[in-house]
Amino acid sequence: MRKLFTMLAVAVLVTTVVTPAAAKHSFPDWIPFDRGAGEFPEGVAVDKVGNVYVSVDELGQVWKFAPDGEKSVLADFGSPGALGMAVDAPGNVYLARGALYMGVWKIDADGNSELVPGTNAIANANALAFDKRGNLYVSETFSLDDPIPYECPAAEGGPIFPAFGAGSVWVVPKGGEAELWIRDDVLLTGDCLFPIPFPIGANGIAFRHGAIYVNNTEKAIVVKIPVLTGGAAGTPEILAQVTGFDPDFGPPALDGMALDVHGNLYVPVVNQSRIVKISPDGATIENVATLADGLDFPASLAFGTGQAERRSLFVTNFSLGPPIFAGPGLVKIRVDTPGLPLP
Repeated sequence: MRKLFTMLAVAVLVTTVVTPAAAKHSFPDWIPFDRGAGEFPEGVAVDKVGNVYVSVDELGQVWKFAPDGEKSVLADFGSPGALGMAVDAPGNVYLARGALYMGVWKIDADGNSELVPGTNAIANANALAFDKRGNLYVSETFSLDDPIPYECPAAEGGPIFPAFGAGSVWVVPKGGEAELWIRDDVLLTGDCLFPIPFPIGANGIAFRHGAIYVNNTEKAIVVKIPVLTGGAAGTPEILAQVTGFDPDFGPPALDGMALDVHGNLYVPVVNQSRIVKISPDGATIENVATLADGLDFPASLAFGTGQAERRSLFVTNFSLGPPIFAGPGLVKIRVDTPGLPLP
């Protein structure tokens, strides 16, 4: 997703570098990445024993951080394209490779990887979420089927694509092959609001109590989709609309998603370097972290596990702002409510 927002960064007058508070738990509050080496993190997921996994988009790698913060490289795909992640019950890591038709990959504890069947039919796999039955849901930011006549501006030096199709959600039934679950040309589809050559629609995704929740990045809405008896998608509806124009960074753009035990949704407003907490009914939206907490274009977030970290949000900074901000890395934010346990 770093490339999706390259044209959003603008100069802001800030005189100090903001860094997170001192660590209070075994996992560090802040792990910096190397901007010069292209270490811009995108996705994040946490397993049941407290390992934190981070995808590094431009490097095409998945990094593993042990509960004490020690880093190792779990997988290296050798080319850019490492976006959203999820972990299944046995502890396998799933990675969305966002470049065209690269699909979703399953990575075991030894770093061995295999393509999840059928996911290479997804034009742009972005974010991942499991339900309690082990079904995997995949957001597709845009498709290339049934093109919509967009007039998308082109990013400087980037390719110009003539048309894109609607955003979607796919499902991989446990033990089965990926299939299109729902496609919506309004609620799951971007509108080419930002100066990049493609729409950014369906993005962050989560499951709770018989419903799938999906962020639409450019429209700054959270969409709720019921899962009907038998597994089909119900009628999608807007749960919440995030507002607040930033004079330096423009209208809000949403990325990842996490849920706490009460059903509150935590969503990064990526270009405004803040995280909002949205009540289960969508009626209340409040900031829980900002630039002052060490955020720097936050992309994805996931709750920690274990007694010490269940109130911790692990957030990836993919840092498209000026280098005077915190920079790319992994930041830990403390919140009041524990995260929803993993399926």
